[in-house]
Amino acid sequence: MKALDVYTELILSLTNDSGQQNQSNRKNGKQSHYKDETFEVSENEIVKVFLVLQEMKAAGADPDIACYNALMGACARAGDISKLRDILKKIEQDGLVPNSTTWKEILRGASRARDSEVAEEMWEMALGYDTQKGEEKYPDTKWTPKVDDLELLLRSYIREASKEDLPKVRAALYRKVISAYAGVARAEKRLGFDQIDPDALKANHRIVKMITQAANFLDKNILVNDGG
Repeated sequence: MKALDVYTELILSLTNDSGQQNQSNRKNGKQSHYKDETFEVSENEIVKVFLVLQEMKAAGADPDIACYNALMGACARAGDISKLRDILKKIEQDGLVPNSTTWKEILRGASRARDSEVAEEMWEMALGYDTQKGEEKYPDTKWTPKVDDLELLLRSYIREASKEDLPKVRAALYRKVISAYAGVARAEKRLGFDQIDPDALKANHRIVKMITQAANFLDKNILVNDGG
């Protein structure tokens, strides 16, 4: 086995330890409403993964995108936006091109951090990311949003709304949930919504639950509008 493969397996092993704990939590009834909210990573685990990455470079084994994505996954589950941005920079500095997994983990991190502004920023960055420099070496890296990506974007709105006390702010976030759903239903080119399968969206019970939650809140707070 090549050194790169060994280090990649080690990084994946470290990040999957939290997955094992997540499975245990589910068996013990500690399951969250949403898909991966119990899948947490401690700061200590992130440090371990970064140390492996440093050792990997010191040994002359250049990390590939799979290594960086594993690291992204650990930071995403910790909701560490700063580290996710740093890793994205390292990917670019190493001449690599982010792929669909990279962007998914960044969106997951924004969701975990309850920061919809970052989620929107990264969504737009992914859509407009210039892959031409690495097109020959890394084909098919142009990002096309899928239902799972939309789920993470919507969850960032829902989770941010849950921490807000002001009804106006919560209503604005819930409206974004409804607007995104409508954008997919109408196949709007805005934010690449036309690339998302509306049937797959309707089949995703987690998304349906979030849309229902948003609609119910807005129905109960119909007097809350943009003009106050």
